Amino acid sequence: MCGIAGYWLLDGSAGTDQVIADMVASMRHRGPDDEGFVLLDTGTGKESEKEHDLALANARLSILDLSRQGHQPMSSQDGTVTLVYNGEIYNYLELRDELKKKGHSFVSDTDTEVVIAAYQEYGLDCLQHFNGMWGFVLYDREKNTLFCARDRFGIKPFYYHKSDTQFVFGSEIKTLCQFPLPSITPNEQKMMRNLVQGYRYVDDDDESYFKEIKQLEPATYMLIDLTSKDCTITKYWELDLTKQTDLSDEEIVAKYRELLIDAVKIRLRADVPYTFALSGGMDSPSIVSIAKKVLKKETITFSAVYEKGNRYDEQEYIQAVIDDLGIDSHFIKPTLGDFFANLTKMISYHDEPICTVTFYSHWQVMQKIKDEGFTVVLTGNGADESASGYYDHYWYNFYDLEKTGETELMEKEITLWMQNHNKERKLWTDFRKKLDSTSFLSPNKEKHQALIKDELLATLHEHEHPHKAKSLLTSRMYNELTMEGVPVLLRPEDRNTMAFSLEARVPYLDYRLVEFAYSIPNRFKVRDGIGKNILRDAMKGIVNEKVRTRKEKVGFNAPLYEWMKNELREEIETLLKDKDLGIYDYVKQDVLLGYWKEHLADEDNHMMLFWNLLNFEYWLRYVDLLRSALKKGF
Repeated sequence: MCGIAGYWLLDGSAGTDQVIADMVASMRHRGPDDEGFVLLDTGTGKESEKEHDLALANARLSILDLSRQGHQPMSSQDGTVTLVYNGEIYNYLELRDELKKKGHSFVSDTDTEVVIAAYQEYGLDCLQHFNGMWGFVLYDREKNTLFCARDRFGIKPFYYHKSDTQFVFGSEIKTLCQFPLPSITPNEQKMMRNLVQGYRYVDDDDESYFKEIKQLEPATYMLIDLTSKDCTITKYWELDLTKQTDLSDEEIVAKYRELLIDAVKIRLRADVPYTFALSGGMDSPSIVSIAKKVLKKETITFSAVYEKGNRYDEQEYIQAVIDDLGIDSHFIKPTLGDFFANLTKMISYHDEPICTVTFYSHWQVMQKIKDEGFTVVLTGNGADESASGYYDHYWYNFYDLEKTGETELMEKEITLWMQNHNKERKLWTDFRKKLDSTSFLSPNKEKHQALIKDELLATLHEHEHPHKAKSLLTSRMYNELTMEGVPVLLRPEDRNTMAFSLEARVPYLDYRLVEFAYSIPNRFKVRDGIGKNILRDAMKGIVNEKVRTRKEKVGFNAPLYEWMKNELREEIETLLKDKDLGIYDYVKQDVLLGYWKEHLADEDNHMMLFWNLLNFEYWLRYVDLLRSALKKGF
């Protein structure tokens, strides 16, 4: 796990070592253990400090092979390939053995060297052999190309700016701002989509919150020919939504269990201490229980808890897992603290607005994990999108049963859903009216359009997420996996963990597990009025029964609704009444104040809207700081 950075100058000018050194320094939190850069003349392929046009840099967080053998940039033994790499290839041991049989030799125990050898053996197809997370740039001296790639789900970041005269990349936006970019400007379209459609509609393309900075999309690579200056971007992996398993029900459960156990097993490969984030749902308890019961690994957990009676407190279920496994645990009670100072600090690490208040609590948990001396943390991210864990998945399943003529089963599922979750049928019938649309749109669309200034609203290009599978439930889950839930949550998880020099690993996003989960029948997703049945079935005898049979989903969150109405009320009101706020360049002050009155009077819950607007206000202030950091030239 590291941070990467670099640039290529296309116009014949020469760079300086100070710029690349500053780029490395800006992301030292991502890699505090080691750092380095190489300056190259692409005309000769040789290192050259004075006449270089290509710079590659790395800040290293040592996870595998803590010796100097893992130093980056790393070159192949024959000197033809140089790599800067951020991430982990979890199957590197198996891949290294395979490459040894093909004649490759290794001088380190790193996965970095395996990436280089895999490229030399398989070329661009090396990506198909990797199971892990990555963002890397590889310079091939013989072909005079840059090969830039990002993992299948975008777990690791990759930002870049490209023009006719320069190409600059980095793991974080602040790193690019240490380079002489022409400018940095807020991406108004992305801001407006967030406010009108919601945070789930902003990470479905190659845009960042800055007009001048793009992100390499998940499961894509960029190939730049440094001689011809041609650049191509290619998608190298796509989830096959037509594939259906022919295994029996018993075999399906066994296969899922086997894949999840192996996904956890290979993510415990590390030469540094690892730990686990533990909630009271099914996702992280399954990972922790596999590590302890099946793999017999030392297991220590960290959990966010609140006062008893708080709707977000899951201590009862967390404690059940801890008692069942007999493991050491840490409870963290996230506090409001100096909210605005903390938010300002977080945004300085995120570089972009933070999608949900969940990560305010998450930040405090990650800080505690670092304080206790850990470097790797396994989390439960990604299970909801592959095993069906969200509340509206029931409704999409009802719709699918209706469309396939299974009305008797549909009525049974509706009845059990109402009983299990204390819901009224009207919730389903109201939602049903919206489901004949050919795309998924935000339910807050009409409400929040009134907030946006008219001249901006007129230019808004809203994003639609189409149905891509025969099953509406599968289609919805696919969009959440590839465009909505997973991408938008991976970004703040990476920034929160890397702010404390931690590596987050997500077993549920093992591509083998995801591919299999999308090939199984819907009855393994939603059945008998509850969700995540494939995970529940696979974890029988492994996860504590109280947790395994739990019906309600709470989710990792923070009591922002209460904070806004109480401790934060006065400060927020003072802030909103300031007509000079940066956000009032985009939204109408009178409408916003009206929403605030509704929120305080319990007439409507605008918690997420005000979280977004507070983020935008403090982010706009941070943008001014980034502008001042821009280099004026080499």
